[in-house]
Amino acid sequence: MAGTRPSTGGIIHAGQYGVYLLFRALEIILGILPLVLCARIGQCLGFFAYYLTPRYRRMAQRNLTIAFGRERDLAWIKKTAQAHFQSLGANLVCSLKLPLMEESEIIKRVTTEGMEHAAALVAQQKPLLCAVSHLGCWEILTQCPSLYLFGLKTASIYQPLANPFLDAHVKRRREKLKFTLFDRNDGFSGPMKLLREERGALGVLVDQHAGNKGVWCPFFDRLASTTSLPALMSLRCDTPLLPLSIFNDGVARWKLVFSAPIDSGESKPTAEGLTAALNLSLEKNIRRAPENWLWVHNRWKTPSPDFLLGGTRRGISLPGNFKTEQLQPFELLVRSPNWLGDACMAMPAVRALKSGRPDIRITVLVPANLKELWDAVPEVDAVLTKNKNDSVFTVAKCIRETRRFDAAILFTNSTRSTLELWLAGIPHLVGYRGSLRSRFLHQMVREASSKEPPEHHANKY
Repeated sequence: MAGTRPSTGGIIHAGQYGVYLLFRALEIILGILPLVLCARIGQCLGFFAYYLTPRYRRMAQRNLTIAFGRERDLAWIKKTAQAHFQSLGANLVCSLKLPLMEESEIIKRVTTEGMEHAAALVAQQKPLLCAVSHLGCWEILTQCPSLYLFGLKTASIYQPLANPFLDAHVKRRREKLKFTLFDRNDGFSGPMKLLREERGALGVLVDQHAGNKGVWCPFFDRLASTTSLPALMSLRCDTPLLPLSIFNDGVARWKLVFSAPIDSGESKPTAEGLTAALNLSLEKNIRRAPENWLWVHNRWKTPSPDFLLGGTRRGISLPGNFKTEQLQPFELLVRSPNWLGDACMAMPAVRALKSGRPDIRITVLVPANLKELWDAVPEVDAVLTKNKNDSVFTVAKCIRETRRFDAAILFTNSTRSTLELWLAGIPHLVGYRGSLRSRFLHQMVREASSKEPPEHHANKY
């Protein structure tokens, strides 16, 4: 009799259950250890992770450079990145230990600041809508709600874990003190009911990684796609948006801080204006303790395919009195065609690119004989030249040493020109498919089919 093959789903569930059992075993060990020792172990793990995970180390240093590179040197950035890994490790291990402790014991290790902001809203019988940031040990919020929420019914919106066994277990741990978790995949009717009808307290995570659905507003003077959910809920429930942060306050000690309610300065507040103002408030909190912020998360990721922001739902919003000139530039490299006539026909495309987003800075890479031509184009901010005999490695090195580009567009068709930009480490390359060059492009533009009338080069560019 033929045997039956085990289903893939069964294997996956067996693996997930194995991970769950390992997690429970880890909890047993942590349950025995003192909280301070757990924090020290986490610091050590974070220290080693800094050196053993180069990808995340570079991401943290890159993000810190965007935020503080104009005012701090490289030594400070590296030191802060290492301190961040240690802080993250300590808070991660403590987050696993805290649900195993009594609330009264946790409260002894937490101080508060700015409670008057929350108390004032409660006195006005307003619900508490808290914009929670990626600062410190945010597991504190689910484990000692009586410390800061004035007896209100408390809840937060969360993203379920992929492992169903682990997700159910973590949810039980977080809900042991009647802290409600709303699955974001179930919509927002539950959270809205809590705010509107029950006058409860709701925590919503602030995220600068919202893709085309977010509001593009300054975050450390660089445009970042920021979720507008907290601002929309604030407007629809007629309650102020209250920033809530958690800072490290010693080993296995924390400080819970309410900042002043968000004020966009608009006569009639909008979701876009509130979101931009929220980012400014968050910046101030991050500057208090930069190592506490989650830097191993790509806040300023270049969106694909609409990195010119033309396809975003909510567009760009700048805070009041914020000037466009304050924005850190989005660095775009344009590879010019090699021939004079083709270069002239590419100029309307470069002018169109310049109007694509307010922070764009265009550098054109050209053969040396076309430099004067491109220097005369007002929309071009800089011209980078290459000589005929330069190798692909020489050109790539020249590009790397010029500046870090966010994206590049190729108006050439050759594989060589694409390889030059790819070797330069530009993270987003755009062009027509060509032959072998498609292996190096991150985004390919569709060409007209052979059945369609030939397209003029100016329009094609």
